[in-house]
Amino acid sequence: MEEKQELLDIRAVQIDISAGDIDANIEHLDKIITAGEADLWVLPETFATGFASTSPHLSQKDGGQVLDFLIRKARECQTAICGSVIVDIDANRYNRFYLVDENGRVQHYDKRHLFSYGSEGRHISGGKERRLWELKGWKIMPIVCYDLRFHVWSRNDTDYDLLLCVANWPDSRIAAWDTLLKARAIENMAYVVGVNRVGVDALGSVHTGHSVIYTPLGKALDYGEDTEKILCATLNASRIENIRSKYGFLADRDTFHIEK
Repeated sequence: MEEKQELLDIRAVQIDISAGDIDANIEHLDKIITAGEADLWVLPETFATGFASTSPHLSQKDGGQVLDFLIRKARECQTAICGSVIVDIDANRYNRFYLVDENGRVQHYDKRHLFSYGSEGRHISGGKERRLWELKGWKIMPIVCYDLRFHVWSRNDTDYDLLLCVANWPDSRIAAWDTLLKARAIENMAYVVGVNRVGVDALGSVHTGHSVIYTPLGKALDYGEDTEKILCATLNASRIENIRSKYGFLADRDTFHIEK
């Protein structure tokens, strides 16, 4: 792992998503993401299509057009970008969360917990691996939407610095989103970035954003209400170390084993 960069500039992109219109969504983000603004841009779950687990024609073969966009844009703007895509890999479909950096390196995580209430598991295969990403020396835990409800999966037993959660989380259950994101920051003593969409999806579900960036003590650095917004924050590595050293909460954690 490379030496950790002291400050990490984040941009969290809360947008409306045009249902199934990959070209329109990519064009929209092409204008939003600019050079010299941040080390990392975080996009919502299925940012190029909207939640489309029941639409096989929108699935991207090995990442397809959407991954190509992430790679191109990251190189063009000399930044890192992350967001999730429904992909076809061999004989399976996954809700795959990609992180692409300015050098073209691709890291990914496949959504583990499939939304049974919405029958996601009928169309998508669940991921098997907890993964840690690395960016500029920072250790990052990626999760996708429904994963947020399962605190053991994201429990910080690896001293990660940042938890990223991307979602299409509807307004009808937004209180859970608000509460769980803050809890994850506090219990894991890590920065948390939660990025949700706004607008109405193809099924008529209303999304009201509430994207947020939390400190390891659960203080909001920036927050999005129910309109498109770019959230901005600078994360501080020394701040994490100082909080953990001062309070010791993470050192007192229980040990456990996850059966995958």
